[in-house]
Amino acid sequence: MKTDNAYFAGLFDGEGCVFAHHGFNRKKAHRFNYGVHVSNTDPRPLLKLQEAFGGAVKPVPRLPHQRPLFKWIAYTRGAVAFAHEILPYTIIKRDQLEMMIALAQLCQLGRNEKLSKEEISERMDLIGRITMDKKNVWELK
Repeated sequence: MKTDNAYFAGLFDGEGCVFAHHGFNRKKAHRFNYGVHVSNTDPRPLLKLQEAFGGAVKPVPRLPHQRPLFKWIAYTRGAVAFAHEILPYTIIKRDQLEMMIALAQLCQLGRNEKLSKEEISERMDLIGRITMDKKNVWELK
């Protein structure tokens, strides 16, 4: 439903995060992880996200004097499906979502093959760009 996707986009722009990481599996092969998460003190919108896109809603550990916090998290296919649905309505996180989609496409290309240095470099570049995009400082002009 378009209105739900617009709501999810607003929620994600304000409370969400795109993440991407590089590591190695047990066989020392490169491994690329990516996904999205949204945190909120009210679990109801997060449960709607889970219902619509899968993923998981989990409590976030907090200090006793802090309000409870919950996080919806989706990896790989679920994150990409979510990104495609909300992309037309996002403003703040649009570039990060587009880069995550591009990373997902690259990760599907050589899925069970040994990656070349160029393929690894291209994926690492996207991870770096996703991370750097979070550090933008905006000013009113």
